[in-house]
Amino acid sequence: IYPKLLRTFWRNVEFVNKKTIASKVLGVQIMLSNDIITKATGCLREGSTYQEGWEKNYDSHVTRALYWENIEKAGDQKTTVYNLMCEKAKIWANILNKSVLYKADSKTTLLDLHKFVLFHLMENLPFDLPHTIYINILRNLKGLAGLDDIFYATLINKMLWD
Repeated sequence: IYPKLLRTFWRNVEFVNKKTIASKVLGVQIMLSNDIITKATGCLREGSTYQEGWEKNYDSHVTRALYWENIEKAGDQKTTVYNLMCEKAKIWANILNKSVLYKADSKTTLLDLHKFVLFHLMENLPFDLPHTIYINILRNLKGLAGLDDIFYATLINKMLWD
């Protein structure tokens, strides 16, 4: 029954406004926003916030952080090549794809949002995790039609039973 409740949550999602989504499960209205994710996760909203073009603030530091010893092979890539990333970056990328920033598609290419988080983790820089999760939820919702994957199960579970 648990997977059915989660699928019901995602299939019933409606946009309240740009900053909030809502869904109804078993007659219970559940709201989801940056502030609600902050409260549910206990993560503070500090540090850098993801936005398109974020890399411009870091010059070549992003490439160096992700590729390290393979920087020469990586050259001037337009996309991040998973196979050329250093081992530490690959481990973090796998953790992100399977949990914090769930991603159902290819493991061999990184979305810009994943690259943002990966860079901040590799360089030990603070970033706004609740906002990043919310952006990722919105991106996943765009492709939700027919999606059978259950993403952010623990977060939604907390919202259902709190």
